[in-house]
Order: sequence, then C-alpha cells, then structure tokens
Amino acid sequence: MNFLQPALSFALALVAVPFVLHLFTRRKFTDVPFSALIFLKQSQRRSMTRLTLHNLLVLLCRALAVGLLAAAFMMPSMRGRSFQFLGGRTRVALAVVLDNSYSMNWERSGVSLFERARAAALQTLDSAGPDDEILFITTCGPHASTPLTAREHGLKAISEAVRKLAPGGCAGDLTAAVNRATHELERSGVPDRRVVVLSDMQRYALRGRVRKPGSGAPEILFADLGAQDAAASNIGIESVSLPVYPLHGDAVPICFTLRGGSEQAKPIVSLAVNGRARGEQAVAMAVGRNGATTGRGCFRPTFNEPGLYPAALSLQGDALSEDNEYRFVIRVHREMRVLLVAEPGSAADPAHDAYYIERAFRAARGAGTGAAPLRLDFVLPDKLAAQDFQDVRVAVIPGRTPLSWDAAGSLRDFALEGGGLLVFSDATAVPGEITDKLFFSGGTVLSAADILGGQSAEPKSFTALASFDAGHVVFRDFTGDMGAQIASTRFLAPGRLVVNGPDVRVLATLAGGAPVLVERPLGRGRVALLASGVNPYVSNMALKTYFVPFLFNMVKYLGQSGGQGRRIFTGGEAVELDLDTATGAPELAATLRGRAGRTVPLSQTPGTGGLRYRSAGAMDPGLYEVRAPGGEGGALALFAVNADPAEGALERMPRSRLGKAFADYRTTMIDASRFFPADRVARWSFNKEHSYLWIPFALGALLFLGLDTLISNRS
Repeated sequence: MNFLQPALSFALALVAVPFVLHLFTRRKFTDVPFSALIFLKQSQRRSMTRLTLHNLLVLLCRALAVGLLAAAFMMPSMRGRSFQFLGGRTRVALAVVLDNSYSMNWERSGVSLFERARAAALQTLDSAGPDDEILFITTCGPHASTPLTAREHGLKAISEAVRKLAPGGCAGDLTAAVNRATHELERSGVPDRRVVVLSDMQRYALRGRVRKPGSGAPEILFADLGAQDAAASNIGIESVSLPVYPLHGDAVPICFTLRGGSEQAKPIVSLAVNGRARGEQAVAMAVGRNGATTGRGCFRPTFNEPGLYPAALSLQGDALSEDNEYRFVIRVHREMRVLLVAEPGSAADPAHDAYYIERAFRAARGAGTGAAPLRLDFVLPDKLAAQDFQDVRVAVIPGRTPLSWDAAGSLRDFALEGGGLLVFSDATAVPGEITDKLFFSGGTVLSAADILGGQSAEPKSFTALASFDAGHVVFRDFTGDMGAQIASTRFLAPGRLVVNGPDVRVLATLAGGAPVLVERPLGRGRVALLASGVNPYVSNMALKTYFVPFLFNMVKYLGQSGGQGRRIFTGGEAVELDLDTATGAPELAATLRGRAGRTVPLSQTPGTGGLRYRSAGAMDPGLYEVRAPGGEGGALALFAVNADPAEGALERMPRSRLGKAFADYRTTMIDASRFFPADRVARWSFNKEHSYLWIPFALGALLFLGLDTLISNRS
C-alpha cells in the first residue's frame, strides 16, 4: 500500500484525542451511605459492567472514525485492480533520459539510433497525464545541465524541444544524467517514481560513479538500442599525428591510425587542405596482438607559403560519420630563429656544449627543403636585451654558461610571452636557485651531483639513461636503432633533479629513476631542462647520430608555444584561444566554415589583456575562423573541433556490468537492438494500475460515526 499524500501522516495523531477526552472527562462519584439501598449492590455491579462496555464501544468507534478519516486524507492506494470500481492510474513522477551523443547517429536500415530513441521519448511524453511530474534530461547539450520539467515548461514545450533535438557535441556521460534524474525524483512528493533511459549503452557510457539511492529511490528502465553488428563493422579515425613546427617547403608528415572493421576492409582516406584535395589512399587493415583491427597511413604534403592552413582527414563509406572525419589546423612557418646564449669563443671550443650545439643546428639547417628554414644567432649572456628576442622562437642555454639574475629574468620574461627555453645545466654554471625559482617556480630543484659517487665530489663512472617518454612528440619518431641509441646515452656527474611541480613532465630518467630531462609550461611559453651538458667530457649524447634530430625536434616543440596556442578541441568542451595580438574587443565571433551565418560568440577572459577568449559552452564539430566584430580584416585565428574518439567505440556494455553498477536500484532492461517497441516503453512508464482506498476509508469513518451516534442514543 502507498500513500499519495504521505506528508499528512501527522493527522494520525488525532486518534489519541478520543482517549485523552475519555480520561479527562470521566464522571466522578461521591459515596453516600444509605442503608435502604444496601440490597441493590448486586444490581449495581451488573449495571456498571454494561456501562463500561458501552463506553468502550463508543471510544473505539470514535478512535476508528478519526483514524480512518486521517488515513483517507493521506490518499492510500494499492497496486492492482483488487477493487474494479475503485481502480485507476495514479500520478507518476517520470524522468526521461535521452542519449544524444555522437554514437547515437549509427544508422540501421536507414534510420539512426537517435531517431528511434527520440520517437520512443515522444510517445512516452504523449502518454503522460496532466497531473504527472515529467523531467527530461539529455547526455549532451544544455538539457544535460538544465533539465526540462512539465511544471516549469509544460508537456507541449518539452515535446517540441524533443522534436527539434539533434545529437549533441560531446561524448555523453550517461552516469551523470541518470544520477541527476534519480536525485531530482527522490525530491518529488509522488511515490510512484520511474526513470526511462534510452541509449545505445556503449561500453564506455558509464564514465563516473553511480550515486547511492536515497529515500524513495525510483525504478529504472534501460532501453538498449545498441546495434549488434556496430562494433564489428564500424571503422573510425582513432588518432592523428601532426608535425611539430612545420616549415615552408618541407614535406610535412600527417599520419593517422584507423581502428575497427575487418582485415578484408580497404577503407579510403582522403586529405583536404583549405578545401582542396591533397591526396587519397587505401589503407590495409590488420588484426593486432590485442585482437583490435587497425590500419595506418601517412600523407606528406608540401606547403610553399607560410600561414595557417585548415585541413581535414576523411574516411569514406562508413555508417557513423562522426568518427570518419578529423579536422585540424596546421601553422606553417617561414623560418625558425633560435638564439644561442653563449660566451665568446665557446662555439669554437670542443670542450664546450656550444661547439656541438652550433654544429647540430648547422646540420639541421639543411634538413628542410625550404630556403634557410632555421636561423641561428649568438648573444652573450651578459649582453641580453629585449631587442635580442625579436622574432626569436627558442633560446638555448648551453652548459657551463654563467647566467646572472638579470639575464635569467630576461629569459623568463621571454618564455612568459610565448617563447621556448632549452637549458643544459649540471648546476655548476647555472645556479640551481635560478632554474628552480625563475624557470620552474619552485617545482623543480636542481643541485650539484651527489647521487653517483656517494659523498665524493668526483663520480667514478658514467651512468646510463634508463628510459625516455616514447609517446612525447620529441621522441615519437625514435624507434628501432634510434631508440637503442638513446638508451645507450651516458652521463657523468649530471645535476640532481627533485621534481615537485604538478605541471612538470619528466621526459627521461637515469638508472635508479632520477629525472634527467624535464619540461613544463611557463606562461604562454615552455621550458625544458637537461640536467647535464652534452660535450664529450660529461656525456656521449653529442656523439650520437640521434643528437641532431633530437635537438631539432626539441627546439621545434618548444618553438610552437605561444601565439594562438591550442588549435584542436574535442566536442563537448569549451574552446579557449590565445591570440597573438590584443584586439581590445570584449567579444569576438567564431564562424563555422561551410555554414553561412553559423557563429558562436567568444568572450574575453578578464585579466588577460584581451589575449584570451573563451566560448560560453560546448561547440559542434567543424572548422572555425575567428574575426573581429563587424568582420573587418582577415581571420584572427583558426581552430578545429572534432568528435570525441571514444564515441566511435560501439562495443555494447555487458549486462553484468550494468547490473552491478545499479545493483542498489530496481532495474528493468529491454534489448531493443533488433526490434524496438516504442509503445512498450510508454506502457512501462504508465502501466501501474492502482485501487484507490481513500473512498472506502472515508466510508468506514462515516460508518463508525453512525455507530457512535446509535450507541450513544440507546444509552
């Protein structure tokens, strides 16, 4: 039995009123001796017995009448149609959770999963009554954080919003949506509470922790629309590897990885740059050791002019279009100017790092096919001035280069404005407090070597480089023999690094786990620190064939900092841009290329001097260009938004995992992968027939009041 108005349960306390009145209004008798009536005592006992029984019956009738009347006000009901003439459907508090993430665009028989789910949601909403409490939540978009309710918006407005709804711009978080639905329903005064979840139930749909149910937890229906064959047949672009600081005239490598499908598939991938086709290739798929089917390929287009180039990789002939395209922006540079901070004559001294660094850059200068893509300038450490950093992308400080606090401060300011710093130091020339306080803000302490030779100031042997971050862009091309050469690097008396900063990334470590190469962002720029020199007296790094490409990759990586910064974003996240110059405008407009009139406002972030702008919310996938208000002048920036790669992984969630996650709830699961009966969801939502018991309770109260009157009158 349920009570539709449990808040009125306090009225049951009124049952005690007849008992209280009976106790305080009992008649009191005074004994008066009267000898003539002494023979009537036996008759008096029989009369008192009848009077006591009469009073108890009256008291019971009144208490039951009050109790039944109070219970009737609480509107009791019982599931089922035990009393046909008293039956009907009770009010329902229903939350409809609609998955509108990218993966719901998977088509089967010409109809997408999202269209099927939307039809079921509309039919469920149409079946709702005027007294039902309805809540509508999505996994993406504004309705994920601000649900629609029938109380505030009305059923008609909710249905209209569902009809206009399209798949959102993010990887849906089903856990957050269901948690929001259960939390809202537990606050409802309606006892019959249910949640309907319409989703393809991806393996990775549950991204967070399911909340523990509270008082009056609702029942949950999961309608699983996931396609049985989707995971096996879907092919998508899993990742794309873009070049670091590409220079004009270079053959720029743009590599990609596909996943999914079968070995027999030969998907076609095309590259378009600035709207023009630049290549097409068929990709051979193969099954790896982990059982996943993958394929890889590369394009190597040449850019003859510097500038920003919007581009896209497209996969042809796949049912899920959202993971078939990867958009990006390539910034091609005319040249890279590198500043080498070194003492006079150090570039001609074979015992100095500058000697080997200068020759490595000279060799790297011919690595590109353009005209002098790398320009190297020297500056004395005590002669550093602001004009020395004009058009400089990276400053390199070799080991054994003494830096004053003023010179180090100038280098720090250069990094804060978007430049890159590469520091070689073993703490003997560049003081550790300078690198710690100025370059690493207290996050990394560099001190003289004491880890190799115990307490001895002179270590007796070289120590090996134990590992390096092969996934970092600086090292990602170093495989096979090149990777083995890196592992054979030796250092003598490197500085000791103690890394504490949360934003410091360790790129290489020595035997024993001590960091030897670290990097971190600093303002709009980036700083890298190698805790050793590179000359043969302290390391064999400069004698290795990987040293030239390593140094070139490192300065290109550090040189790409600053400017617009990040140019590729994932659907569902806010876009934040760093611009090269301050516009002064409080708001800019980002226009989606290829769709006339589709713009998204970008608001200035306070305290950034007009250099940083941010979108108010998530943005749809596409290529965008940013212009000043009024559209005057050229584009200030270009950026790309892509679908979350996780949405292309269509493996269905095991029933056991779903049941374990929601073990504390009453759940019902419908497998709608092949046939989806939309009316079944509506019936489940509103099919609970109840017998309304407040009518017989009220009649019972009247009956006992009548008995009370009858008994009282007979007395």
